[in-house]
Amino acid sequence: MVCKPRLNAFEKALRGETAVDTRTAGKIHTYCYRFRRMPNAPPATAMTTPVCAGVLRLSLSTEFAEKRIESMRTNLWMLSAVLVLVLGTALWLALRFSVLRPSPACATPF
Repeated sequence: MVCKPRLNAFEKALRGETAVDTRTAGKIHTYCYRFRRMPNAPPATAMTTPVCAGVLRLSLSTEFAEKRIESMRTNLWMLSAVLVLVLGTALWLALRFSVLRPSPACATPF
């Protein structure tokens, strides 16, 4: 059984339009493009018209790319958390030992 959107994209390509079919919630993109027959080439089949040699249908799955993007996003969040912890610790240490240390005058008893 053939899906109706695939037929529509194929029919659009036969008319000369570049057709894009996005199915399954954007996970698979199908591009249909008509290519012309060379003027002196013999027809490949009896259904080949003098102008149209056929339709190129290219289907691409974006599932791996989406998983990779999600992995990169998670890694960036982890890196930013580590960077915040390191910078926060460095700032706390700098404030603790440079700015907030007790002065020698306060260390002597009255």
